Amino acid sequence: MSLQADYFDGRSARRHRVTLATVAGEVRFSGEAERQAPLAQVRISERLGTAPRTLSFADGAHLEVRDHAAFDRWLAETGYRERRVDLLQRSWLTTGLSVVLIAAFAFAAYRWGLPFAADKVAERMPASALRLMSEQTLKLLDRHLLEDSQLPVQRQSELREQFEALADDGDDGDVRAVIEFRRSPELGANALALPDGRMVLLDELVELADNDEQILAVLAHELGHVRHRHSVRLLVQSTAVAAVLAWWIGDFSSVIAAAPAALMQARFSRELEADADHYAAARLKAHAISPVRLAEMLEKLQAQQARLRARKAEQKSDEPSASAGKEAPQEPQQEASKPADEGSDDAQALMQYLASHPATQERVRVLREMR
Repeated sequence: MSLQADYFDGRSARRHRVTLATVAGEVRFSGEAERQAPLAQVRISERLGTAPRTLSFADGAHLEVRDHAAFDRWLAETGYRERRVDLLQRSWLTTGLSVVLIAAFAFAAYRWGLPFAADKVAERMPASALRLMSEQTLKLLDRHLLEDSQLPVQRQSELREQFEALADDGDDGDVRAVIEFRRSPELGANALALPDGRMVLLDELVELADNDEQILAVLAHELGHVRHRHSVRLLVQSTAVAAVLAWWIGDFSSVIAAAPAALMQARFSRELEADADHYAAARLKAHAISPVRLAEMLEKLQAQQARLRARKAEQKSDEPSASAGKEAPQEPQQEASKPADEGSDDAQALMQYLASHPATQERVRVLREMR
């Protein structure tokens, strides 16, 4: 059997029309050029869509065949056996299974591999890195949401002294827990922990609490996040995902610049909240304080957030609607119980981070059972 092909000698772009045939295990062609070579020394390309099939010679010359059906028959007559990988690439079953396996691997890597790796990286994160992240985050908070505390110095000293005794669990390592007092009419009662051990305690939470034990219970919960490096773990996970995307699109600058905001946007999962609650319960019991104090504060915070949402909804319903053809008025900054829709990106990230923790009622039930 013979078939038409185009021959390129590897020295010029000129095409030579030839007729291809095989004789006694050799590739032979004639026409505008002539040549022969053992079939075993000719490299035959795999099928790739409608692209021409090529037969490449050792000196760089090659043949191109565009009639795939005729070329397949010609190969069959020569006794040539295609490689297994070439056959698998043309199999819809193999392609489908490959897609499923890749998707399963990606899911497993994201669901289990990434958290495991993040744990290991967080455990080895140097104190200098924790301090830098915390300083940047606190600056972000101070710039957008926080003000200087108005608590009397004596009251601050009392809370610091009690918290230092509670936080002394013999596992400080290179992270020392200290309180940073602030106030925030925007956020209301709240507290959060930074990766280097600094606890931002708002005046509004101190005022909301019925007693110091409730305040210490909230701080013990936040200390649990610090001891387990939850925020660092979530930051590593989000940064890893962003790095993969940056590698794909070729821009790493956004990964570095977004680190503080990523830290603020890292909402704790139910598992991490449960870890922090159990740590807090153990610390509280060690100091003769019932874990119920934390449950009481969670209920108070939830009730406060419900009031804020109701007040916000009432304010929004009272606002006049925008006139036709005019731009709607800018919405005021959202409260801590839900993400902000307006304002700077940084402020929105902060509001999202400070939103209510998940499954509060379930956490309250478990804490009350720990009394």
